[in-house]
Amino acid sequence: MSSDQLNHGIELCRATGEMCHLCFDALTAQLKGKAISGHNSSFPNFFCPLFVSWERLSLETSPKLRGCIGSLAPRHLHEALVEYALHSSLRDARFEPIQYSEIPHLMCKVSLLHSREPARHCLDWKIGEHGVILNFKDRLDPDEMWSATYLPDVAEQQGWSKQQTVDSLIRKTGYAGCITDHLRTSLTVTRYQRSVTKVAFQEYASY
Repeated sequence: MSSDQLNHGIELCRATGEMCHLCFDALTAQLKGKAISGHNSSFPNFFCPLFVSWERLSLETSPKLRGCIGSLAPRHLHEALVEYALHSSLRDARFEPIQYSEIPHLMCKVSLLHSREPARHCLDWKIGEHGVILNFKDRLDPDEMWSATYLPDVAEQQGWSKQQTVDSLIRKTGYAGCITDHLRTSLTVTRYQRSVTKVAFQEYASY
């Protein structure tokens, strides 16, 4: 396997602005009642995990997240970028669907995940460098698995420590029980890195 690939056949993908352009194409077409395919894209059809996120930009305030959805399982990008561009903009249950009038105020961000590896413990990762995946089981219901992830920029943007990030991730899974040291030490933690690119609408429109 070459140095441009990860173990398990997942390619070390490099995000490019053209990937964000495809996401804008997909969202614009969908809101106009048209269909679009990513199969004619000129960038490589990498096979890797990915996330697509949208932020609303404003001169008065910090960027506001409007949606973020992706896949921790590897996908081929030409199809997956179109799929997750629409899921993250229109079907993220945390937010109202993006409206056509918002598009000129949006920034699209594409994250391609790589270098996934087990962490030795729940604090064995670097803020701003690693994304984190938590998995754990509840002792009262060992058949139920709890899982959640944060991308590498979340802790830094929120100003959280590693433990605050871990505790927030535990809550993100939907777990409502007590967060104890025993629970933290029982976590199965995976860390990963990413290649990320972002494009604002003005740049997309002038492309």
